[in-house]
Amino acid sequence: KGPAWIAFGAYWVVSIPLGWALAFPGGWGVNGMWWGITAGLTLTSLALGQRIWRRIRGLIEQNGELPESAAATRADS
Repeated sequence: KGPAWIAFGAYWVVSIPLGWALAFPGGWGVNGMWWGITAGLTLTSLALGQRIWRRIRGLIEQNGELPESAAATRADS
Protein backbone atom coordinates (compact mmCIF):
# COMPACT_ATOMS: atom_id res chain seq x y z
CA LYS A 1 0.00 0.00 0.00
CA GLY A 2 2.87 2.36 0.75
CA PRO A 3 4.28 2.61 -2.79
CA ALA A 4 0.79 3.17 -4.19
CA TRP A 5 0.22 6.10 -1.81
CA ILE A 6 3.62 7.55 -2.65
CA ALA A 7 2.85 7.37 -6.37
CA PHE A 8 -0.64 8.79 -5.87
CA GLY A 9 0.69 11.75 -3.92
CA ALA A 10 3.52 12.47 -6.31
CA TYR A 11 1.41 12.27 -9.46
CA TRP A 12 -2.02 13.53 -8.47
CA VAL A 13 -1.08 15.95 -5.70
CA VAL A 14 2.20 17.33 -7.09
CA SER A 15 2.63 16.52 -10.77
CA ILE A 16 -0.74 17.42 -12.25
CA PRO A 17 -1.36 20.64 -10.27
CA LEU A 18 2.23 21.82 -10.83
CA GLY A 19 2.02 20.99 -14.53
CA TRP A 20 -1.25 22.85 -14.85
CA ALA A 21 0.13 25.88 -12.96
CA LEU A 22 3.20 26.01 -15.18
CA ALA A 23 1.24 25.39 -18.39
CA PHE A 24 -1.64 27.82 -18.04
CA PRO A 25 -1.08 30.59 -15.46
CA GLY A 26 2.69 30.29 -15.94
CA GLY A 27 2.36 30.56 -19.71
CA TRP A 28 4.75 27.68 -20.48
CA GLY A 29 2.19 25.71 -22.46
CA VAL A 30 2.96 22.06 -23.11
CA ASN A 31 6.48 22.46 -21.70
CA GLY A 32 4.98 23.41 -18.34
CA MET A 33 2.96 20.19 -18.23
CA TRP A 34 6.08 18.16 -19.05
CA TRP A 35 8.03 19.91 -16.30
CA GLY A 36 5.24 19.12 -13.86
CA ILE A 37 5.33 15.45 -14.84
CA THR A 38 9.13 15.47 -14.53
CA ALA A 39 8.84 16.88 -11.01
CA GLY A 40 6.32 14.18 -10.07
CA LEU A 41 8.52 11.40 -11.45
CA THR A 42 11.55 12.79 -9.65
CA LEU A 43 9.65 12.99 -6.37
CA THR A 44 8.36 9.43 -6.82
CA SER A 45 11.82 8.03 -7.52
CA LEU A 46 13.32 9.79 -4.50
CA ALA A 47 10.52 8.73 -2.14
CA LEU A 48 10.51 5.10 -3.30
CA GLY A 49 14.30 4.94 -3.19
CA GLN A 50 14.26 6.30 0.36
CA ARG A 51 11.64 3.72 1.33
CA ILE A 52 13.74 0.86 -0.06
CA TRP A 53 16.87 2.22 1.62
CA ARG A 54 15.14 2.37 5.01
CA ARG A 55 13.79 -1.16 4.70
CA ILE A 56 17.15 -2.63 3.70
CA ARG A 57 18.95 -0.70 6.43
CA GLY A 58 16.42 -2.01 8.98
CA LEU A 59 17.05 -5.60 7.87
CA ILE A 60 20.79 -5.12 8.13
CA GLU A 61 20.50 -3.61 11.63
CA GLN A 62 18.28 -6.47 12.79
CA ASN A 63 20.42 -9.30 11.48
CA GLY A 64 23.88 -7.81 11.18
CA GLU A 65 23.75 -8.56 7.45
CA LEU A 66 21.24 -8.71 4.64
CA PRO A 67 19.48 -12.09 4.67
CA GLU A 68 19.44 -14.11 1.45
CA SER A 69 15.64 -14.22 1.46
CA ALA A 70 15.45 -10.43 1.36
CA ALA A 71 17.32 -10.24 -1.92
CA ALA A 72 15.10 -12.77 -3.69
CA THR A 73 11.61 -11.95 -4.82
CA ARG A 74 8.85 -14.05 -3.30
CA ALA A 75 6.56 -15.82 -5.75
CA ASP A 76 3.70 -16.05 -3.28
CA SER A 77 3.29 -12.29 -2.73
